[in-house]
Amino acid sequence: MEPDDYLPMVLEEIKGIMSADGIALSLHADDAPPTVVSSDFGELLDRFDSHRILSTQGVDPVKGTRQQSWLDTEIDDQAWDVMQIPIKPVPGHSRLLLSVFFRDATRDRKAAADQIYAHRRPFALGYFHLWQLARQKTRQINAFRTALDGTGIAVFLLNSSGEVLFYNNAAGEMTVGSGSLVIRKGVLETTHKESRGRLRMVLHHVVEINRRSEDAAASANKAVVLSVDRAELPPLILSVIPGEHAAVDKNDVAAIVFALDPSREIKSILEPICRIYSLSPVETRLTCLLVSGSTVGEAAVDMGIKEATARGYLKQVLRKTKTERQSDLLRLMLTSAIRMAPNIVPESVTRVLEASA
Repeated sequence: MEPDDYLPMVLEEIKGIMSADGIALSLHADDAPPTVVSSDFGELLDRFDSHRILSTQGVDPVKGTRQQSWLDTEIDDQAWDVMQIPIKPVPGHSRLLLSVFFRDATRDRKAAADQIYAHRRPFALGYFHLWQLARQKTRQINAFRTALDGTGIAVFLLNSSGEVLFYNNAAGEMTVGSGSLVIRKGVLETTHKESRGRLRMVLHHVVEINRRSEDAAASANKAVVLSVDRAELPPLILSVIPGEHAAVDKNDVAAIVFALDPSREIKSILEPICRIYSLSPVETRLTCLLVSGSTVGEAAVDMGIKEATARGYLKQVLRKTKTERQSDLLRLMLTSAIRMAPNIVPESVTRVLEASA
């Protein structure tokens, strides 16, 4: 579950304890209007915001704290009193404001609410401190998940039993379409008989490194590289490294597997780099053929042009990429290749800059 999934329950508990008529938690960034994270007030909350009830005026911008205070307003001939409770932000998090709403609260009702909050303050501040930390970590994890799904390199996270805890989109596609890697009963395996034992031994070896290492973080820079054979395609290339921390629980990562499919079409990998160097479509095609292993003459035949014409295009490519020889061009392309997921469409940086101008 996401950290926000628990908020309505916690806020409802605070509202009930204080005998309030409504409650809201809002985020306050320095350069943006308030964002309501959770509330039971619906559209009525917008009316309060228009009266600047959801305001952090008087809150220390560094510490994000002050004692709770009371504001009053009137909406549709109904008097409202709002108890504002600032929450100290953790580093890197926006300020938080807890607003508790009372219909025309008497002095005694306000005093009772203040007293209840004073008794429950350690719990409330402790919960919201942990909520902020969990929210930050969850968003970071989701961002890393998006980054992993955006790459064309398959990534598997395994526990100490070899069970797959997580895999990105490229890994999922590889287990379906590679004809070699599969996930059986939660365990990463290969269908190729000769490679099966080798993969199992490597995974066991890396898990043992993770388990026995006194300094698991230091062992994380040790990688085992192996190939996994396929029937009619070049073998998959796997790199296996230990998890950073020694795995003690079944949900701890003991090994990380990176898998690369060398049979993937080279054009999809090199096109973004060719765009950076402003290569034309025909220059891009020639470059892709050369990187794939064709000679200039063979590339000319594939392109349906004379070899002299192909060499003329090659000179233009060398000039644009600031390389002197064909070998330098190949090295540049191979070391610059970006393996994005097939569903990611590279966008021209020139077009982005023009749109932003």
